Amino acid sequence: MQLSDITEERIERWIKLGIRQISYQDLKHAVENKIYADDILFNHLSYFTLRNRITKSMFKTILRLYWHVVERYLCNLDYLYRVLTENRPEFKHLLDSREARHWLYQCARRAYDKLYRIAWC
Repeated sequence: MQLSDITEERIERWIKLGIRQISYQDLKHAVENKIYADDILFNHLSYFTLRNRITKSMFKTILRLYWHVVERYLCNLDYLYRVLTENRPEFKHLLDSREARHWLYQCARRAYDKLYRIAWC
């Protein structure tokens, strides 16, 4: 795959595919134990992507090109909530508490901060 093969539609599909991989039990465990998605995601990213100069540079370029997609998910909690709960009523039930919404906000804020530092610093 070349950088020119990466499109906004492909980025959207990757994000939604990743979200669909989340099981109810994993989400419930994360909310109840305040485990934030950025800790898990960046654990993998730092090992596979961010330690290598070339892949880090490519990742940074992709983030900058599609920053508006990052913001669509992480700056609009209503949109993120809709994507997470789409066709998943059990997720909706779980995420409708005040505590779960706060957890979701913290996940989005923390992920945004980390991605921002990678892309723009």
